[in-house]
Amino acid sequence: MQRLIDSELALPFFAKHRLIAVRGLAKLVNEVCMRALKDIMQQAVERKAHQSLADLSLYHQQQQRQHPRQVQVQVQPPLAARVPTPASPRVQFGSLPAAAQTNEVHPDDRTIFVTFSKGYLVHEWEVREFFTRLYGNCIESLHMQDVMPNEQPLFARIVCQSPAAIEYILNGNVKAKFTINGKHVWARKFVPKRPKPASPAPPPPPFNLPVSLGI
Repeated sequence: MQRLIDSELALPFFAKHRLIAVRGLAKLVNEVCMRALKDIMQQAVERKAHQSLADLSLYHQQQQRQHPRQVQVQVQPPLAARVPTPASPRVQFGSLPAAAQTNEVHPDDRTIFVTFSKGYLVHEWEVREFFTRLYGNCIESLHMQDVMPNEQPLFARIVCQSPAAIEYILNGNVKAKFTINGKHVWARKFVPKRPKPASPAPPPPPFNLPVSLGI
């Protein structure tokens, strides 16, 4: 690489530009690799759809008994075949029938808001892999915070297939703590900011009739 750019590279250079490099690689995976390997991705999603729900539920219960407020799973680096996409076949989530997982409910009412710790970069593929591995194909869409290439996203919104998915993931709690590859992630139900209703206009001042003058 030094020969290509005709300049000496030191470790501080890579440390300084690590976020730019990571986001560039993530963009390459999402926009090139995932499209080129679409058929492999669909096959992987279909295999996940046939995994035993009992095994997933048992694993989740064991984690809850060991760490009532924390679930920790180590996920592997991203592979195109592991990341489900909106074009992938819809599969069952939990014990809900696939027909019940529609978008008839407004997305705001089936969205989870997750926050990340500053200084611990969490990638979109890590979030997708974590929740898909634990809870099946529960994600309809995932929206990371829009940041500059050298900045770290601190939150994301996960639109679930149904409102019941939120209750299952949060295990009935208001807030849940997860650990993804050693990085803490907090999740809670998304509460959209509703616009305040406009104040009613004040009533018009009373209209006083002129007093007639006597002759």
